Amino acid sequence: MKVISQFVVHIAELLEAEGATLLAIGRTEAQALHRAVAGLALGLAFLIVAAALALAGIGLLATGLILALDAQWGRPFAAAATGLILLILAGAALWSFTSLTRSRRP
Repeated sequence: MKVISQFVVHIAELLEAEGATLLAIGRTEAQALHRAVAGLALGLAFLIVAAALALAGIGLLATGLILALDAQWGRPFAAAATGLILLILAGAALWSFTSLTRSRRP
């Protein structure tokens, strides 16, 4: 009977130790996850701000190009030339994106 009670006590101590270890590991992993999610959220916020500023900058550059070409070529041709330039830049950006994502695939 004494052996059985000692066995039960040892099992209870083992479960307690394993539970404490599991809790410590869970806390450590939760802290690491929290840091990663916070960093990702901050990076995403900066990315959104940068994208908005880039769109505004491209819009102002396109407006400036149209106004500069308007005096020389007229408004319709200036708008067409600016649109063509922006489409070429967008195509180059898309090509760069696809070439970067393809090279990183396993």
